[in-house]
Amino acid sequence: MSSTEDTRMDALKKNPFLTPAALLPMLAAWTALSLMTGCRLGNRTVAPEDPDKITGYYETAPSSLKFCATSAGVTTCKEASTTLTPSLISVEMTNPTILAMQDLETGYAAIVSPSNTKAALPIYVNNGKLAFDGSSGAVMLWTDPACTSATYLESTGAIVAAPPKPVEGSVRTTMGRIQLKAQVIETYDGTCGPTLTQLRKCYDNVAECGAGSDADRLALQREVQSMFDPYLKSGVLTPDGIVGLTSVSYVVQYE
Repeated sequence: MSSTEDTRMDALKKNPFLTPAALLPMLAAWTALSLMTGCRLGNRTVAPEDPDKITGYYETAPSSLKFCATSAGVTTCKEASTTLTPSLISVEMTNPTILAMQDLETGYAAIVSPSNTKAALPIYVNNGKLAFDGSSGAVMLWTDPACTSATYLESTGAIVAAPPKPVEGSVRTTMGRIQLKAQVIETYDGTCGPTLTQLRKCYDNVAECGAGSDADRLALQREVQSMFDPYLKSGVLTPDGIVGLTSVSYVVQYE
């Protein structure tokens, strides 16, 4: 893939809330500990001490989802099936999911799927309450620096007591349930008409997805489609409405 296609792909695949680098060593140690049954001292077996009292498996499931899109100055919002939850949230919020403490003093933690530790949602834990408020900052949307996008994430929730349940592939059991309300807003700022027009063309026609090989263009088209599909399928946006977009957002509730 050419450097131009790399730039476009990176811009479309951006996930400002991934934190795997710092998380992976801790998760590896925690997983190894979860497979241990104890160590023997003489005739006595001593179970290993947990690294903290919060890190563990938790049940959770999506209960509602609402999309909004603002195009040409008109905002449309609709309830939608939770199966349309974008990957920024759905990849991590599996059932069960892992709540992994990063810093017990500050309460900083991450929510991670047991099956995909390459992605993590940041969260702060304080006396059983969950919260996070952050943004990606402005980044170039496609290849024109005149058009930028920014992603904002606000999450609130709680750890809820629930009977422990076995976790497949682990000697551990669930430690409760996670309730979480996550709101994601993406804005398009600057002179974005030309960029969004190109994205609109690429959405329908792979030949409009830049230079490079057929495989390069197809990969770019898939990224463009994944970017807009939840909003199109939920009915808050039409393909032609892509050109006039100034923001898209969704709120998903997990119980």
